[in-house]
Amino acid sequence: MRLKRLTLSNFRSYEDADLEFGPITVITGGNNAGKSAIKDALEMALTGAAGTTNSLGGGAERMIRAGQDKFRVEATVRVAPDPLAKGDEPRTIMIAREKDKTRGTELSVHWGDGTSWGGGKRDRMAAFYRTIGADQGVVHACLHAGQIASMPPTAIGVNKVANQQDLIFGVLGLSFTVKQIDELVQASGATEEDCKLFYGGRDSTLLNMPARTGYGPEIFDQAHKFCYEKRRQANRDMNAAAAGVGVAHKAVSHLKRETPDLRQIDAAKAKEMHDALDALELERDRLSEQKGRTENVPQQIEGVRAALATIDAEIEARLRWEAERAEIAGGPKQDFAKQLKLLSEKVEDTARGQQAALQRTAEIDEIRNAFSEGKPTCPISELPCPMTDAAKRKLIGKLDDEWETLHKHSLDAASLGQFNADKELLARYLEVRDSEPDGDDLEALRAMKEAREDELKELVALKPDVGDSADLEALKERISRGHGKIRLVDRYLRACDNVNELIEKQEALQEKSEAWERLVAALSSSGAKRKAVDKPLQDLRERISARLKEYAPGYDLLIDTREAFKLLVQTPSTGDYWIEIGELSTSECLRIGIVLQDALCHLTGFGLLLIDNFDMLETDNRKAIGEVLRQWSDEYETIIILTTKDEKPAPSPARTTYWVENGHVEVIQ
Repeated sequence: MRLKRLTLSNFRSYEDADLEFGPITVITGGNNAGKSAIKDALEMALTGAAGTTNSLGGGAERMIRAGQDKFRVEATVRVAPDPLAKGDEPRTIMIAREKDKTRGTELSVHWGDGTSWGGGKRDRMAAFYRTIGADQGVVHACLHAGQIASMPPTAIGVNKVANQQDLIFGVLGLSFTVKQIDELVQASGATEEDCKLFYGGRDSTLLNMPARTGYGPEIFDQAHKFCYEKRRQANRDMNAAAAGVGVAHKAVSHLKRETPDLRQIDAAKAKEMHDALDALELERDRLSEQKGRTENVPQQIEGVRAALATIDAEIEARLRWEAERAEIAGGPKQDFAKQLKLLSEKVEDTARGQQAALQRTAEIDEIRNAFSEGKPTCPISELPCPMTDAAKRKLIGKLDDEWETLHKHSLDAASLGQFNADKELLARYLEVRDSEPDGDDLEALRAMKEAREDELKELVALKPDVGDSADLEALKERISRGHGKIRLVDRYLRACDNVNELIEKQEALQEKSEAWERLVAALSSSGAKRKAVDKPLQDLRERISARLKEYAPGYDLLIDTREAFKLLVQTPSTGDYWIEIGELSTSECLRIGIVLQDALCHLTGFGLLLIDNFDMLETDNRKAIGEVLRQWSDEYETIIILTTKDEKPAPSPARTTYWVENGHVEVIQ
């Protein structure tokens, strides 16, 4: 990325300023002239945060020029051609931010032709960082030569603050899949089965395969801590199990001392004792049953006799009912149900015939009455009809004959008597049918009676055995002693089994502890993490060392990841002794920081290098670094140097120079 232009409006001490940048640009002026404000404006435009703001730009309203309502900063940069588009022309991007006293910072991003970038603020910034090849942390670091040295080595607490490890690992692009982590851990001495402990239950899961596709190098530190705690827990569990084994052994020894015979007992012998006791209990139950039967024979006899009396009563009731049914039906061989059906049909037919005869005789009487009154009617149409005397006599004669026939065959005394007799017989049939006794049929009752009679004979013939009681009491005493011995044997065997179970548990815990021990060793400072990061860090260190030799002989830098991430430095004053970078003086941090800036730019392709407080260095060091920066200019799109001078410098064809004074910027030509 090449920085082409920066414009400021009402930003800090500047009302308006417009700067164009060459390959090397020097911004100089007296103390508090506004040089740092230009750096802050550039940083605010590119990242949204600068100076005293937080990482999200909070507090930016303090940068509004006194007496004004808002500021605006805009940076114009050129980036590489679009790899997906035709042509090889660089692209121009203008990124601007405005901030007033009441609203948040507004962001606008445009292409050189004026086309605005779409999406939300976060999406536009993410796209911008992808385009320039560096994220917010890298841009901040490349605009502050000593910032990396002042960062904490790793994240502090739970807050994700900017730190050296995340910055360097991030630009190195170190990311590991679950498979790669397993391979590195196994290559460091663990086994495949050991690595499966990372994917345990809900409370012991370190690596969540479905949810994450890549982990940073910090996963190895987390894994080491995780395994260390698991090993401690496994050792505590194993020690507790060993103590349990000792207690169980003492319980077994105590039982052996109290009952020496237990030493000869094993599981097979215990089973024989259980089987023998079961046989004795069966014999006891048999004798108890026999004794109970002999003691209760009189009561049982009375019970059987009462049952026989009940059965006899039921048989007698059944016989009476069947005799009555046979008498009605005409003999025991007649079908009672069939006779009942035929009789029911006969009564119903007779009743219907009598009803029809009564209706017809009533009709004949009505017709005869009509003729007697001289008002004959047609039997069919029921209309009056004239008839001759002969016809009348003939019709009346036929009706009289029909009336006589009906009375003779359906309504005479004999027919009615027979009908009433049939009705009475049907009532008896129904009464007999509905009075059938409850219970089994006759054959079943007789079989039941025979069984009860046999039982009664056995009970009458049964005589008590006078020796049963003594044998039973002796047997019960043997069984009681057997139970006591069996309980002692079972207690002894359970104690032995408990010893074996605890030993197995101890061995399992020992295996797990050894597995965690192997994982702890594999994840130690010289283990998997070192294998994962050594090669990328070694390449980075070689570049840093080569750069330091160019302008700072006697200085060297080491990225140490053995126990915790540290940037270690050797200086001419420390000799072979390594110190942490935070122990350097401000000027030494600046010199080392320039090299670290260069490393970040090299890794990301971010072509902007800004060096502030250049005047902090001694004259010889400034000359040496200035010469080196001129040599580096071929590798950078833009190098910016901020330095303090009491008077305007002379113009130089090798660089673009700006003089800053009282909020005004003047280019020196």
